[in-house]
Amino acid sequence: HNRADGKVGKAYLVINNSQTETTTVELPGAAEVYALAGNGKMRSRTMLLNGRELVLGENDALPCLDGVAQSAGAVELAPQTCTFLVL
Repeated sequence: HNRADGKVGKAYLVINNSQTETTTVELPGAAEVYALAGNGKMRSRTMLLNGRELVLGENDALPCLDGVAQSAGAVELAPQTCTFLVL
């Protein structure tokens, strides 16, 4: 998919449905990674973004949604995650 910010590049969504196995994706260039996961269980009421709990702020303000920089090459995606890769 094209990037929503208008910059040249693409955004990919990789869903790892496995409950136990990681999956590896080869990145052709540097990317920002946004990995969403349940907080320790499949039906968690709390979500994590790149390992940090997503919690609403004062007056239900959205939390900071920062990606993690990833260089080109192989990246492992944890089980039971939805990961957005923005190249």
